[in-house]
Amino acid sequence: EFTLSQALFDSFRFNLSRQIVGEVRGHEILAMLKAMESGAGSISTTHAPSAEGAIGKLVTCAMEAGPHVTHDYAVRAIAAAIDVVVHVHLETTPTPDGTPQRQRWVAEIITVTPGEREKGYAVQHVFRTHPGDREATAHVLDDSYRDLAGYGFDLDGFYATATGAAP
Repeated sequence: EFTLSQALFDSFRFNLSRQIVGEVRGHEILAMLKAMESGAGSISTTHAPSAEGAIGKLVTCAMEAGPHVTHDYAVRAIAAAIDVVVHVHLETTPTPDGTPQRQRWVAEIITVTPGEREKGYAVQHVFRTHPGDREATAHVLDDSYRDLAGYGFDLDGFYATATGAAP
């Protein structure tokens, strides 16, 4: 058997620009956190009803990984490792002939930072759709994310949408 943890450990020997841990449904959360803490850049997926719901699910996954993982540790580690959560909504609707059609769209994006007293982390809505709508309403983008413009993010367009001004 060659485990995910072994693969991740071996990957640290290479100078990787990204480490991807696919779908997180249980104990693989520990490998995901190690990959995210490595500083090389990482991405993972999970299934949850909302962006903030994904954080709660990941906390649960971490606690199910073993008795050595406490709730406080799980919340702290996840809040420190995850910067952005993108929630993709999946909707299945029947076509006129009865065939199911599946459509996906980005329904919500939040940024995550450690520290809020009640939950152990704070979230900020970057944008989200209203229930039943597919058009996102821009909210706020923290100044620490301005460097995304260097990677092709349309910062001016985002702020124009958020303020209702023409780009």
